[in-house]
Amino acid sequence: MSTSAPKSHPLRCVARVTIQFITPFHVGTGEGGFGADALVVTDANDLPAIPGSSLAGALRAAFEKRYGESATQSIFGFQNGDEGCGSRLALSWACIHDQNGRPVEGLLARSCSESDEVLKNALTLRSRDHVRLSHRGAADTAGRAKFDEQHVCAGHRFTFELELV
Repeated sequence: MSTSAPKSHPLRCVARVTIQFITPFHVGTGEGGFGADALVVTDANDLPAIPGSSLAGALRAAFEKRYGESATQSIFGFQNGDEGCGSRLALSWACIHDQNGRPVEGLLARSCSESDEVLKNALTLRSRDHVRLSHRGAADTAGRAKFDEQHVCAGHRFTFELELV
């Protein structure tokens, strides 16, 4: 018979979060392509998606503004030279919702996304014209002053999961 203490299991808190955008938004790939200089991140179905790392960055900034650097580092982790610790928070990618309000997870037949009015709208990304400004607030004529950026229309919903250990 063993007299060793039982192994402890960390407490895990899991939340499933749904967000809805009230304005058009852009989560970019960092690359340009046909029709736009800045493309939106998409999933395997070519539908807009939001990477967990983008969500984590936005949450970290908001959390640090409210609770300070020490509390932020204890949740989101940090690296300072040889010292550091990993994040206790894991986030999934955010999946867009279909016309029935369900997150689209996994592969869809193209006919399914084209017959769903919400997904059909999401497959047609719009582009916005922008002008790069100089430090003086005027159009930057030295570089590429005009550029196009894809965006996802307002009103789309996305669901993601958070897990805090």
